[in-house]
Amino acid sequence: MTLLAFFVLLGVLITVHESGHFIVAKLAGVRVLTFSIGFGPKLFSFTRGETEYRLSILPLGGYVRMYGDDITEAVPDSEKHRAFLEKSTFKKMAIAAAGPAANLILPLVLFFAVSVGSEQVAEPVVGTVLAGEPAERAGVLPGDRIMAVDDTPITAFSDLIGAISARPATPTRLTVQRPGVTQPLLLTVTPTSTASPDPTASAPIGRIGMLVTHAVPVVTVASGSPAAVAGVVAGDRVVAVDGVAVASRDALLASLDAADPTRPLSLTVERSAAAGPARLDVVVPALAVPACAADAAPAAPVVVSEGAVPAVADVPAVPCEATPAAVDVVALRFAVLLEDVAHGPVQATVFATRQAVVDAVTRQARRRGLASVDGVVAAVEPDSPAGARGLVANEHRVVAVDGAPLGLVNELSSALSKDIDGIHTIGLVDGAGHGSTLTFLLQPSTRRELGGQKVLGVSLRSAQGDASVVSRDVAVGDAVVRAFRTTGDTIRSVAAGYVMLFTGRVGLDQLGGPVMLATIAGEAARSGIEVFVGTMALLSVNLALLNLLPVPVLDGGHLLLFTVEAVRRKRLSVEARLRATKVGLFFVGGLMVVALFNDVASFFR
Repeated sequence: MTLLAFFVLLGVLITVHESGHFIVAKLAGVRVLTFSIGFGPKLFSFTRGETEYRLSILPLGGYVRMYGDDITEAVPDSEKHRAFLEKSTFKKMAIAAAGPAANLILPLVLFFAVSVGSEQVAEPVVGTVLAGEPAERAGVLPGDRIMAVDDTPITAFSDLIGAISARPATPTRLTVQRPGVTQPLLLTVTPTSTASPDPTASAPIGRIGMLVTHAVPVVTVASGSPAAVAGVVAGDRVVAVDGVAVASRDALLASLDAADPTRPLSLTVERSAAAGPARLDVVVPALAVPACAADAAPAAPVVVSEGAVPAVADVPAVPCEATPAAVDVVALRFAVLLEDVAHGPVQATVFATRQAVVDAVTRQARRRGLASVDGVVAAVEPDSPAGARGLVANEHRVVAVDGAPLGLVNELSSALSKDIDGIHTIGLVDGAGHGSTLTFLLQPSTRRELGGQKVLGVSLRSAQGDASVVSRDVAVGDAVVRAFRTTGDTIRSVAAGYVMLFTGRVGLDQLGGPVMLATIAGEAARSGIEVFVGTMALLSVNLALLNLLPVPVLDGGHLLLFTVEAVRRKRLSVEARLRATKVGLFFVGGLMVVALFNDVASFFR
């Protein structure tokens, strides 16, 4: 699959690029001698008219050889009208620019093709309203259908996200159809201004705190807890508590909190198996003594010391036997000195995060070892702060970040992105129900596709229900607008990446060669046709902008030389052109060596 995807991807990009040169050269009256996909010895070829068409053995590029493009060869007067270098400056520049232009046209075609026709979209029905966010303050409720944002009709949740994102810190009117209410409601909401998740975007985006889905009651279980003893396992979906159905995470947690801790608890769970979900009835033993509320612990200063910080003796006493006598919150640090966390705002953040961990541990104990699966670590990047401090997938659960309890898993990345170079603290609960905090500095990712982006190095699980999906038609005009908009966004993103590379914000170790390209192609192909098409469009833009760099031997270098000749009103000498070509070959060869080195080095990481 990977090799096939690699050859298809590269074959299309090269063919489109060289076809641009070929077509414009023919229109300009230039004789095209060879059209080759690949370099080196030819695998096979055929001739049509005056052009030989080749497939060559090295599939990492291609070329169009035109009559009269060699500055060292003389062209008879009778043939000058068919020679490339004898054409006007405008025609030569058009031929040189045609390859990159074709690579910029390809994304337009691809994005149009995947947009036009029928598409499946999530309805603009609110699944979750986040506590404390603008949507909640405006009065939006789960189940509300958003009909319009200001005067713009909304037919899909993606339309809603786009409209809100474009209005940071701007009062916005929502037209809402609420179940059971005849007339639409008009609500005014002011989106918060937050950093874009796109690292190449500098403009903030708006957010109001709504999701199209709702959290489902899938649980994780502390080892040795009453729920674990009863046979509940991580990943079970609880569908009823004491015979009362629960459809959401919040309903489950509320039912667990309301249950009498001195009596056994009956749960009905669904467990996925090879043959499909199995429904089981489980009786969870009562707690040994009455449990108490998590907020019963009084706030008190905690002395920061080395090792287990704060130590057991530093934990404020909880006036209730049922809460663990001492919630030991172990403090871990990565790339942060002890004195960095011993005073000021960082100390306050550490204390608040620690208290959130104490609350989470206490709540899980009261709930007989059950907790939502949201926030459970799904994967850990080895060479990262999380990997270095021993976080384990499916073992640790993130419950707080920078002093605030974690409500949604994406709140982790949002909090970290607010201060890429600052000190952060997350709160963790492990598989045994023990708490810890990790204070750290973000570190550049070793994953080359992230381009040196600073990361913590974890991805988190989330259990969200399916959104309501409908089919809608996309007209030709709308598909054209989408294609241009998406292509424009792609060009801006790729251009920003090149700026980051040439300004040193991204290291040369992020350059990739054929191995990286094959990996990307294979992953995209396995993800589906839309992802593969999007990847092809992205790489096509990349190829276009790379070739437009003003480096001799690249198309942009040819455009530069032709421009210089136009200004001077005479051709450059053969010696000057040869020197320029050597400089270009040195630059391009150097990039290829770095990319190949990075490919080889990736096998040893």
